[in-house]
Amino acid sequence: MNDRKDLVDMLSKNADVVYKKLIVFLASSSGSGVYAIKFLQDTQMSLYGVFFSILFLLFTLGVLENFLRIKKIEKSIEEIIND
Repeated sequence: MNDRKDLVDMLSKNADVVYKKLIVFLASSSGSGVYAIKFLQDTQMSLYGVFFSILFLLFTLGVLENFLRIKKIEKSIEEIIND
């Protein structure tokens, strides 16, 4: 019983770390997306727009990866609780 509780606590702390990383990726993704749109509208600054578009895609992949990690941790916790 005590081992299960420790494992659930450890997984929940891991989820907190992933959640904090997710917040950073979401903020970075939204910021780079806004700048990408702004610079792509200006024909002279389109190179910056492409750069920020690439950053937006990379940060979006980070967001997706962290969502998948949280889902995996959630399933692990549910399996431990149901056993």
